[in-house]
Amino acid sequence: MLPNFFVVGAQKCGTTSLHTYLAAHPAIYLPEGKETKFFADDTRYAKGIEYYQQHWFSGIKAGQLVGEVDPDYMYFDAALDRMADILDIKSTKFLFVFREPVS
Repeated sequence: MLPNFFVVGAQKCGTTSLHTYLAAHPAIYLPEGKETKFFADDTRYAKGIEYYQQHWFSGIKAGQLVGEVDPDYMYFDAALDRMADILDIKSTKFLFVFREPVS
């Protein structure tokens, strides 16, 4: 099974905390380590979708929502194109997390 939601965002905006909270929910599966970099890293992406599934998503339980938290996906143009090639992008949800440090 592949992710049906992604959390992306700016540095220091709380994506690590959000990963921790979401991973603690029994109805949600996230890879143990945040930031797989699969869609942004040429070397990892070249290993193929089977590698992605087996390496990071082998522990999914029936009925769980499947997601990934990787802020870098919003900075690499190729990441969204790669997602569109592999995922059902129309039903994939994206949560963007930002911060405004001045105020």
